[in-house]
Amino acid sequence: MAHFHRIFITGTTYRWVSSNAEVYEILYDDVVTIMFIYVKVLDISFNQLTGTLPPTLSLITSLEKLYFDDNQISGEIPDLSRLTKMVHMYLGWNSLSGLLPQSVWGLSNLVTLSVFDNVDLGGTIPE
Repeated sequence: MAHFHRIFITGTTYRWVSSNAEVYEILYDDVVTIMFIYVKVLDISFNQLTGTLPPTLSLITSLEKLYFDDNQISGEIPDLSRLTKMVHMYLGWNSLSGLLPQSVWGLSNLVTLSVFDNVDLGGTIPE
């Protein structure tokens, strides 16, 4: 079984590199249709994507780095408490709203959380 380390998404083309450096590419209609068992990095930044963050994102429990920055993603951030390996999460420059979910603060490996320039996103950062 291939273990995917990095996924790039541009438009409707998904390209990923496996642990043995093989490159795979396939067309999909939306990000929700992707189900990967082992992904460390998901990078869909700078694609002008619209819609919301899918709750199914939390099913990619091997995820360590998430780059959703500089799109047009709206709505609330779903519960991400299952992403216990998450180290870096970039959600800035979108249109996210609501409060930062408390589940984010329970991610013990999280070093970077970038949510700036989401005008309607609020919440308190715990001490």
